Amino acid sequence: MPYFMGEYSYALDEKGRVKIPSAFKADLAPAEDSVVYLVRDRDECVAMYTPAEYQKLQDALMGLDRGDAANRVLIRRQISCAFACPVDAQGRVKVPAELVKLARLEKGGEVKLAGFIDYVQIWNPDEYQKSMLMQDGE
Repeated sequence: MPYFMGEYSYALDEKGRVKIPSAFKADLAPAEDSVVYLVRDRDECVAMYTPAEYQKLQDALMGLDRGDAANRVLIRRQISCAFACPVDAQGRVKVPAELVKLARLEKGGEVKLAGFIDYVQIWNPDEYQKSMLMQDGE
């Protein structure tokens, strides 16, 4: 299992691409034809998964009782904004427009990439800072 830690600031270029930090690249995109999975995260940011870790997420969702309304909402939130995204030769990944909007990312602006143990989060820097200041229970 990969273990992602640390935080990095990068630009989201005008085409919506962000470079994968070298500290994450070996686990996220080890080969030239690598694919990562980008999905809406619970914290209004973008989650970036390896194929293996995304499969675990899918398996967990498949195991939920779809008769339960809350589970259906969770599944819908996760799957409706899930994208398989190739990593280009420069180690960049294009963040789909839907996720740029959901996470309030700005093309041409800074984004924060933060390790979250088994995946990487992509944040609007202001929202990331707010999340770091939150107290338990908020």
